[in-house]
Amino acid sequence: MLSRKLHRKILSFVVKLWARLTLYLSLSRVRIIGDFSPPDGGNIVYVANHQSFFDIPLIMGWVDPKVSFVAKESLFKIPVLGWWMREIGCIPVSRRASRRELSAFERMKKFLSAGGVLMIFPEGTRSPDGSLLPFKSSALKPAVDSKSTVIPVTIWGTKDIMPKGTFAISPAKVFIKVGEPIKLTGDLDRKTLAERLRRQIENNLSELAKSS
Repeated sequence: MLSRKLHRKILSFVVKLWARLTLYLSLSRVRIIGDFSPPDGGNIVYVANHQSFFDIPLIMGWVDPKVSFVAKESLFKIPVLGWWMREIGCIPVSRRASRRELSAFERMKKFLSAGGVLMIFPEGTRSPDGSLLPFKSSALKPAVDSKSTVIPVTIWGTKDIMPKGTFAISPAKVFIKVGEPIKLTGDLDRKTLAERLRRQIENNLSELAKSS
């Protein structure tokens, strides 16, 4: 029987391979701006803008293959996909019941406190045109409560692969920029953190738009 560490290592390799193949098969070109290596350890939250379904494989393939994410409860009922999401530690959330949502926040906090690595899209949905939507500060509650290390991620170009509202796939130039880690110590509330992250990602989007 595989040890937990070896199992996770193999899973990370498979996830990274799948993620990169997904982007390559779309004939898109990916460029990561700057030097970045995933930090050692856990209790890490990547916070990114959300342009497309391709954002998840982009982050898993080029930023950190160990990352898990929050997903709609219904997706866990889909054969194969649901199994895979449970394997990598994804957390189901229901948009209907506030009690279930609270339970999801508690699971996220527990996951992070145990050394998990989580990806959060604080816009709550994909942008229809690539512009940055308001950030929901409540999405950052688990990171603040767990005193996580928060890493801002700016994504540009995935909206051109598969825009919201369509399943047509086209090749695109994709850019990703990873910011400096922010170690939360308890003196930063979630609203201030959301404003700070949104401002940084918005500035990065303007820069990436000019270079694309």
